[in-house]
Amino acid sequence: MFAHSEDRNPLEHLETAIEKPKAVQKSLKDRGLLLEATNTLDILSNVSGGIQRKTTVTGDLDLLLTVDIKKLVPGWGGTLFVYGLGLYGQNPSKYVGDNQGVSNIAAPHTWKLFEAWYQHNLFERFSVLAGLYDVTSEFDVIMSASELFVNSSFGTGAEFAASGQNGPSTFPSAGLGSGQKLS
Repeated sequence: MFAHSEDRNPLEHLETAIEKPKAVQKSLKDRGLLLEATNTLDILSNVSGGIQRKTTVTGDLDLLLTVDIKKLVPGWGGTLFVYGLGLYGQNPSKYVGDNQGVSNIAAPHTWKLFEAWYQHNLFERFSVLAGLYDVTSEFDVIMSASELFVNSSFGTGAEFAASGQNGPSTFPSAGLGSGQKLS
């Protein structure tokens, strides 16, 4: 019935399924478009103490598009960035009774545009950025701690998080902003 089935590599379909998206992504990147998707899950259990023993799942789906304008419009050196954010699941803090948050990604359920900005490069050393922008991508960055630990105490510092009437322009709600950089 399948005369040539013994000649085929049984992993061929899997290899094809993996390689085709890579080829598409490379082709888009060569044209100045980078598409990325990341889903982060926190599965946390309160096994002792707190308000209630419970296991929760909290999720953060990130959809990102980066457009390298100079590859689309020769002589124009800029970047367009769009970041869609989906937050879902339960907040473990309501079962623990903590002050600062157990999970770095726990927030009210939402699907929204998190960031959308344009950065234009001028004179090889100067750039201007404007749009919906997360300030912690450049300020108050504690990469080593926030990459290693899930507790929110290791993310944005409490002194920065409490600034302003509604807090800073950061996760889960970025705000309009602009900035200049001289390198």
